[in-house]
Amino acid sequence: ILRCCAHDDRPLKDIPVSEKMTRRLVTANPADSVSDVMRLMTTNRVRHLPIVEGDNLQGVISIGDTVKAQHDELSMENEYLKTYLQS
Repeated sequence: ILRCCAHDDRPLKDIPVSEKMTRRLVTANPADSVSDVMRLMTTNRVRHLPIVEGDNLQGVISIGDTVKAQHDELSMENEYLKTYLQS
């Protein structure tokens, strides 16, 4: 929306969505790994990714969701390693 406003002199209410929307939609599958989704987001420079199975939208994942999932996984690994080293 900000880019649209910056590059178009018309009022936002007069600009059709079809004129500005993404046409080549990037999607992920529910079975994709967090790493794969992060790679897709980085490669395509998107912050939100629709999760689609067949023709059905299952949800939308954000870059924040993926970072949190990766952080949680690394924290758990860290705890396991600490426990292992202390025993």
